[in-house]
Amino acid sequence: RFIAHELAQGRLPLKLLFQPGESRYLADPRVSGPYGMWLRQLAQALLGSTSCLSLIGHAGASAFEQKTADLPLRRAQAVQRQLEALAPTLARRLRSEAAAPAEVLIGSASDDWRDALDRRVSFKLRPC
Repeated sequence: RFIAHELAQGRLPLKLLFQPGESRYLADPRVSGPYGMWLRQLAQALLGSTSCLSLIGHAGASAFEQKTADLPLRRAQAVQRQLEALAPTLARRLRSEAAAPAEVLIGSASDDWRDALDRRVSFKLRPC
């Protein structure tokens, strides 16, 4: 119900966190364990709405992550593939994008918990 409520309000404050330098979710199951459930709920709620969704991949400020310029887009595409597998008809309503390198939240380049929010996919509702 949370996801459906947030979609009805025109927002989606969900962020999926990733391993440094990879398009794999953060390894800690206390964090990434519920991601499958959230994505199932998101797919179901999107099927019942008229919204389209941009999946925005982000990368941290570390030198390791910046060596892979396409990493933010690969993260967004990985999540998009999961949503499309859950609900194939959503494919035309989803779009993967890469955030600008300057869009970090923490910026510590520590590649640990302190800057985990920099390695994320966020969601932005958009008109279809």
